Order: sequence, then C-alpha cells, then structure tokens
Amino acid sequence: MLVCLTGCGKGNTLKCTGKVDGNEATATATLNGDKITKVVMETKSVADSEDEAKQGVAMINGLSSLAGEGMTVSAKANGKNVTMTITMDVAKVSEDNLESNLGTTDLSKDSFVKAMEDQGLTCK
Repeated sequence: MLVCLTGCGKGNTLKCTGKVDGNEATATATLNGDKITKVVMETKSVADSEDEAKQGVAMINGLSSLAGEGMTVSAKANGKNVTMTITMDVAKVSEDNLESNLGTTDLSKDSFVKAMEDQGLTCK
C-alpha cells in the first residue's frame, strides 16, 4: 500500500496514520457526508544512501504516468529520506486501483476506516 498527506480542499477530513511495512504512512480522506471524495496517501521511508534515494525517486516519478485516471503519484528525496505521495480523485479512479491502493471499492467512511485499520493505520 502506498500512502499520503493532506491539503484536501473543502469538506470534512479523516486522517489515518501508522506504520506500513516499517514505513511511516498517512492517509487523509476528504468526505462529502459519509462518502470519500478524495484520498491523499503518503509513505515515508529511508534509503540506504542518498544515491539510492535519488534513484528510487527517479523511478517512481518516471512511472507516475502509469498511475491511471484520477490518480497522481510523485516522490521526493531529502537526503536518504524518501516521501511518496498518491492523490486520488476517487470518482475517477478505477475499481482495480481503488482496491489495490485503498483495500476497498466501497467509498463509505466506515469501509475506508476498516480498510485503513486492516493495513495497520489508526484513524481519527
């Protein structure tokens, strides 16, 4: 799973945080009523070297065009620290991408929280 951070426009937001595969992860969802409309996922990891971090960022950014409709993927490095961000306009994202990135295709708040908790995050 890949995860991201906020800046999520209007509406109520729900933030889920924790560790996924040993990396810091945040998923921030924007809601319209009980429905998720946007999700920003951020994962922070540490590479073995600055060169490895730069190579990882270049690879992620090079593949970002394959993200699919309604999704943007980006990465940046700060020394050995790598931050990868995925932003999803869920109304435009395919069910396959919703399932693989969120763990659910049900866009209700309760389903989103359950999916995030199943991946080890805590939602508030």
